[in-house]
Amino acid sequence: MSAIEIGPLVLSLPRFAAVAGLGAFLVAAEALARLSGDRRLAAWSGPIALAGAAGARLGHVLQNWESFAADPLRVFAVWQGGFSPWGAAIAVTAAAALAVIRGTRLVPLVAALWAGVVVWQAILLDLRDTEEIALPPLVLPAPDGPPVDLAALAEDDRPVVLNLWATWCPPCRREMPLLIETARRRDDVTVVLVNQGESAAQVRAYLAAEGLAADDVALDQREALAAHYGTVGLPATLFIGADGLLRHSHLGEISPEILARRLDRLTTAR
Repeated sequence: MSAIEIGPLVLSLPRFAAVAGLGAFLVAAEALARLSGDRRLAAWSGPIALAGAAGARLGHVLQNWESFAADPLRVFAVWQGGFSPWGAAIAVTAAAALAVIRGTRLVPLVAALWAGVVVWQAILLDLRDTEEIALPPLVLPAPDGPPVDLAALAEDDRPVVLNLWATWCPPCRREMPLLIETARRRDDVTVVLVNQGESAAQVRAYLAAEGLAADDVALDQREALAAHYGTVGLPATLFIGADGLLRHSHLGEISPEILARRLDRLTTAR
């Protein structure tokens, strides 16, 4: 999985690319402000960056309003991901236009914005092609029920979603009800929640305390699945095609909108 480790912090590559692009814009704006003698550019760089972030989130919320309407407070759950490039572009354009109207020079401002876009897209180039890793020949025990043969899952001619989680991981715990409900509701995809590094007793106790079903849970006490796919951090959600090959990986807590979109892509690509 493509991710960046910065000390204890783990960022998925798309999030790191966005942060790096934002940082490049702010640095370029400060440098160009000094070179051009236009301090308004430096003063406006912060509001423009904030407008872009807010516009990206608002654009995503508006595109998925039916989902957010049921739980409006999720608008602020930015750690789940969910940002619209078009929303960011519209907000940045509006904020930049206001800055120009207020006297900021156009050319240095455009140059600073372009620096941010170039850095953002350059990092994202590494995501263009996901390595199509096959399901490993692992047979994992389950806390209750028969063991799970991962390689055999592809023989059902259905896409597979593997969620790597642990009981000590708060984002994992938050997203588990969504994933268990998805496994129960959808019969066109196989969902397996693979616990990483914990005992059957720990997992059973946690599921019982939370009132969660264990039907779709498997145990990977040696964390072999994480090593096989090269995942960094938890939770991690792997979207695997009906042919058993990895199609997409999502690092961090996943939102209902992103999960639904990825499942739709996975099932229509069959």
